Amino acid sequence: MSPILEQGLIILVFTAIVVLIVLAVFIVRVLINASILAENINKTTDMLNNELEPTIKELNQVLSHVNKFADSADTQMTNAHKLISKVMGVTGIAMSGLKSFSGSFLKGFISAAKLFIKKK
Repeated sequence: MSPILEQGLIILVFTAIVVLIVLAVFIVRVLINASILAENINKTTDMLNNELEPTIKELNQVLSHVNKFADSADTQMTNAHKLISKVMGVTGIAMSGLKSFSGSFLKGFISAAKLFIKKK
């Protein structure tokens, strides 16, 4: 082999070794950062889990109170509807009685008026 070819191969080998070392350093740094990221994500998840548990319990209590309030309001509205229906039913019966009474009263009054008018 010629000395120029040997020098070129030696430079190529050294360059490849340097590139592999630099690449290995970057891969190690990426793995270290990924490990740190995984630890931070794990801590954050634990913290969120610990913080969300009391919040969810409180939210369940609030929702149960709202549900009780809505049931109470629904019961009150049903009672009011029944009361209004009863009042309107009684009023309707009374009005129909008054209507028939006023109709017959008006007929009687007109008949009496006709009798008086005919006699004159």
